[in-house]
Amino acid sequence: MCFSRTLYNLLQWSHYADGHKGYCIEYDINHTAFSLYGLIDVKYQDITPNHQDNTRDHAYILATKPTCWSYEQETRWLGMASDENQLWSVDGAIQAIYLGWKMDSKRVSEFIDEFGEDFPIYKMEPVKGFYALQAKRIN
Repeated sequence: MCFSRTLYNLLQWSHYADGHKGYCIEYDINHTAFSLYGLIDVKYQDITPNHQDNTRDHAYILATKPTCWSYEQETRWLGMASDENQLWSVDGAIQAIYLGWKMDSKRVSEFIDEFGEDFPIYKMEPVKGFYALQAKRIN
């Protein structure tokens, strides 16, 4: 599973959140679910890992990307969740949910109805006059 250390990156909201119509989940990276297997910071380099120093370390290979992706500030969790929905049920791991600024109002309401009592929910908004985003709490 992949994580980012930044919430406000416009490119990531465009690439990974359906053009600002998706969502982002903030996790407590110190939660035991992550410490059991550990988080690995992605290493950005321009040489493929399987050709560098003849390494066969799978974690290293899985956590290496070209330098052009470094803006993502990515961390990977190589844990044993059977599917991505399993992390929704890890008590205390989720800290907040952030909704893209282009998410339609019906879907926003569904998130608030489903998760609003359990987690803070924020909606991302463009910052007027800047190429930037800000988070506004909506529940």
